[in-house]
Amino acid sequence: MKKALVLLVSLLLVMMPMVFAEESCSDDNIICDQGEVDQSATIGAGTGSPPSIEYVWVLPDENLNDQGTQLFPTLSSERNDIYACVVVGDPQGRDDISQVFVDVYHPEGTQDLLPCVPDANNKCDFTGDAFDRNPEGGLFKYQVHADRLNPTIPADMQFIEDCKLDALAAGLITQADVDLINYNIFSQPEWYMYTVNLPMLYHQPSGLYEVKAWATDHASAFSDMVSSFFDWVSTVALEIDFQDGLDYGALQPSVYRVIQGDYNMISGDGKPTVKNEGNERVEISVQSSTLLGDTFNKEINDFDVKWDPYETGFGHGQVFFDNDEQVILEDPLELCQTEKIDFSAHADLGLPADNYHGILQISTSAHDE
Repeated sequence: MKKALVLLVSLLLVMMPMVFAEESCSDDNIICDQGEVDQSATIGAGTGSPPSIEYVWVLPDENLNDQGTQLFPTLSSERNDIYACVVVGDPQGRDDISQVFVDVYHPEGTQDLLPCVPDANNKCDFTGDAFDRNPEGGLFKYQVHADRLNPTIPADMQFIEDCKLDALAAGLITQADVDLINYNIFSQPEWYMYTVNLPMLYHQPSGLYEVKAWATDHASAFSDMVSSFFDWVSTVALEIDFQDGLDYGALQPSVYRVIQGDYNMISGDGKPTVKNEGNERVEISVQSSTLLGDTFNKEINDFDVKWDPYETGFGHGQVFFDNDEQVILEDPLELCQTEKIDFSAHADLGLPADNYHGILQISTSAHDE
């Protein structure tokens, strides 16, 4: 009787249907096209003390009369000759230094000046994401990895020497600092000097850039950050493609003759274009002399300019002005922007047929808002 009961239970188990849960491509564990899996790791700092940044400075200094490092943009180009020198030590010995980094931060207050992204008309698109912010509220620009200079190689020895002397001449370090660096790099090998290039495009906003150096050792311990600064000198520069003149052609008295601009920076194409070649938002003003007739000395004294860099709409940015009247265009020319500008002259009824000539004066300044 007992054996029959066991057999009955076994039969019931065999006869039970198998039940499977339905799965689909939306499930986390099903990959039909591509999937992502989180990964993590931890690097623990070992025993011993971290490295220390002894000195950091930026060169070349292009104005020895002012304190600190001053650097001037190269118009419409990138500077690749800017560099930092970083002197680093480590309590466990300088060969325990693993890596040296330099972080560069934009000046305060430049968060609204976004990168230039040219569109189909070679204009700048200022709708991109702002630069990342660092925990202290600055604008992070980039991080670069510094290279160690070998104090036993003649070329590196000469670079170390030149870097120290240039920093001394610029007032970035003292003679006592030079002597201490010499002692700890060459006489008592405690420190290394590292160097790194800091590229700067011409349209990066002017102001005081912060350079933060820090280092790690072979146990993954990291040093404090030590700051230096350089001044990206304010530079206002406006490029025009109508430097050979504006030709209104045949004027019909009482009818405005407009010279339409475009977005192509091509000299002599008869279509006025301006480009910001400096590192400031440019305020533009224009002023025209009288257009004086060659034969009868009659005058054209009525002008206007059309300037609408933000493409606000019809009628915006049109300014009428008389001869010798200076007018300031309402909107600034943004960093690295290429923009069209239109000019017009109006001849009064009754003016005799003649050739008329005058001068258009264009003035620029940094927009201070």
